[in-house]
Amino acid sequence: MMPTATEFFDLRYGPEPDVLRLRWQRALTMGELKHGYAQAHGLAVRLLAARWFIDSRSRPLPPPPEQSAWLHQEFLPSLYPYFAEPMRLACLMTPDQFYALRNDAARTAQVQHLTAPDQPFWMAFFDDETRALRWLQA
Repeated sequence: MMPTATEFFDLRYGPEPDVLRLRWQRALTMGELKHGYAQAHGLAVRLLAARWFIDSRSRPLPPPPEQSAWLHQEFLPSLYPYFAEPMRLACLMTPDQFYALRNDAARTAQVQHLTAPDQPFWMAFFDDETRALRWLQA
């Protein structure tokens, strides 16, 4: 599968089996976020790729609230009907981003919500690419 790349994202399938790789290259406008995820949506549905590796190390975290709301309330639910199994989303961040995520009460509450067992997807956050990919393939 040919990769898709712009100045703000890189999208590839593999080389791991059934893993869609989305690497954000910088801070994003809402339009860029929607464009990147629309490209990922099309590729994932075409290839039935329910395992996503999302590399956010180059963009500021947490994302603006309107981006998070769109992603979790509109975009992810639009994917559920396409996959027989729950999607697995491994989100890679820098060690500093990961530390902030674990040590800020508001962010910790959001992570607990996103990783709760009652979600229709499985999401986990990592500061190590190898561990993230291992988790995706478990």
